[in-house]
Amino acid sequence: MNSRRRNSTPFRTATGLATLLLLAFAQILAADAPPASKAAGESDPVRRAEAFGAKLYLLRTDPRLDFWLKQPKGASVPQLRPIQRVCANEPFTAILILEHVGDMGKGMGQVSMDVAVRSVDGKSRRIATGEAFKGKLPPADASLPIQKNFMLALDDKEALGVVKIIVQLRDQGSATTLQAEAAVELVKWSYGDKPATKEDYDKWVKSYYLDQTPAESVRAYLEFADLKKESSRDAVLQFYANIFYDNLWLFPRLTERFATASREQQVKIAALLQVTGRQDAAKSLPFPDGEDLPEIKKWLEGLTLPDPYDPWTRPSQLDQLWAEFFATGRYSPVRQLVKALELAPFEKAFSKENPPKTDEERADALKGVIFQAARWSLESNLRQHEQVKEYALFMLESETMGEAEKAALKSLLEPQAPAKKD
Repeated sequence: MNSRRRNSTPFRTATGLATLLLLAFAQILAADAPPASKAAGESDPVRRAEAFGAKLYLLRTDPRLDFWLKQPKGASVPQLRPIQRVCANEPFTAILILEHVGDMGKGMGQVSMDVAVRSVDGKSRRIATGEAFKGKLPPADASLPIQKNFMLALDDKEALGVVKIIVQLRDQGSATTLQAEAAVELVKWSYGDKPATKEDYDKWVKSYYLDQTPAESVRAYLEFADLKKESSRDAVLQFYANIFYDNLWLFPRLTERFATASREQQVKIAALLQVTGRQDAAKSLPFPDGEDLPEIKKWLEGLTLPDPYDPWTRPSQLDQLWAEFFATGRYSPVRQLVKALELAPFEKAFSKENPPKTDEERADALKGVIFQAARWSLESNLRQHEQVKEYALFMLESETMGEAEKAALKSLLEPQAPAKKD
């Protein structure tokens, strides 16, 4: 698994009833926007006539909020999908949207917050305090609101049932205090029955980044993931490694299935532990004796998951990057895929009619193959997934790109002419 995964180690409160990780990199949109200009002698204007307000959303999404912050100019506000249920120790993201923050003077604003959890018994506990916002206010007509995000997880000491997350806010500019809250149901994890079929599974994989359901991933992996095909094995393991790294609570759920799992499923459990840095746990699994056991152990010991962000050496890196995107919805794997377009000068280096003869020719031919595979996969997914297209447009606007890379990406984003009818 590559080193770019999210660190999901939480800070546990003294009560042991809730877990909170305030992200140090919490994004404050347009925080550096300059205050509106004013005529000489004019007093600081009232920033907004509307009253200060706030909304709290609980989402099962990457706290980096790439789907929101890596949008091209003019893009619509992304659709938020509030969660209804979570399992014990399952992390989720709280997004606090602040509206009409008051001007303290010179275009500056400050909003403090206290975060509390109200359990099923009605008792509330404060679990964090800090600044929801502090800095320069964005223009009144800013396309995106001020927001802060942080991560939460309810541990297994919390009683099952509906739990409320309550944020008490104090806007210093308007001297206004208000409360934003959202509810989520804490439920017991079960192996479940979804996805039910191979067809359901294929749809589940391709849409996972849009509607993440990590509680279903243990069943999905054990029942349907195919590790027998060497050509696709790295991508399959990459997909689940990303899900499990972002949801460490799943590892115990996976290993507790070992005793009742089939031989093939037992190998799958060991394989995922092996490639996610849990080699000791993989070795300690109580495999029943059998003629195939020495071969299984040898295969597991040699099993690794290459880093797809390494310099381009194999087309399977592209599959791993797509697997990471479909598991997380993150920007970084799509950005890396687009970087493969810089290999455009090698497009014609590979030819079946004129196969490479020297090591240099073979290296150039490999680059040509990787370029063609990257272009084809991007063209396909740009058509099928709006998020990929928005990331690509954002890259053209905001990233420093080489000429070959930029030209190839622009050509992929050009509207396709309709096919001529006979």
